[in-house]
Amino acid sequence: MTTNDEIKIEKPGAGECPVDLLVMLQDSVTTLREMTEVQCNHGNWDFDPYMHGMANGMIFALSLFDNKRPEYLDAPSKWGNEDPDLSEPLSEPSAT
Repeated sequence: MTTNDEIKIEKPGAGECPVDLLVMLQDSVTTLREMTEVQCNHGNWDFDPYMHGMANGMIFALSLFDNKRPEYLDAPSKWGNEDPDLSEPLSEPSAT
């Protein structure tokens, strides 16, 4: 954990925001949007309760930036990991 003494941030003047900070924020929101899209794909969000919660958490985070009410995903009637054909890994991890 850091203290305020360890963090050196120059404060902009009143009403100003550093351009680098805005670009960084825009890039972060874009990345979050892309990651949420991937997480909400069939086979990801509906694989198990953990992945379902992950998707809904990402939807919530994105809603804060969009200033909208989140539209959560309902749990499926059957989780993907309950399908015997999908419960096994597609391939063995490669050794590095």
